[in-house]
Amino acid sequence: MKTAPPKIENLPKWAQDHIGVLNTRLNEARAELNRLGEGQPTKVIVDPYAEMRMAGAKPLYLTENSLVRFIVGEGREQYIDVSLDKQGAGVSVRGGTTVTVTPRASNSVTLDVPER
Repeated sequence: MKTAPPKIENLPKWAQDHIGVLNTRLNEARAELNRLGEGQPTKVIVDPYAEMRMAGAKPLYLTENSLVRFIVGEGREQYIDVSLDKQGAGVSVRGGTTVTVTPRASNSVTLDVPER
């Protein structure tokens, strides 16, 4: 185990151990984020324009069977789930309640879950 900074060394053993566990979890989370960011390109891309916003940023590739949930209201039941359909040729959309679809242009729609 690494030598702890002086402030941590003065803490009780249980606190030092807990900080060690938290540091391990933090390192695992960072490694997972790096793995996802450097993954093989898939059809499910989170933040495809990341590189345009910040130098060195990369889009995040999710597995093609991923489901992405957007909470769109105050309550947890107001959500929209989006995933690729089983053939991978279209998108499947499901809401926690009624979903309204509003056309915006020939290539754009707005999805909404009305408040109850």
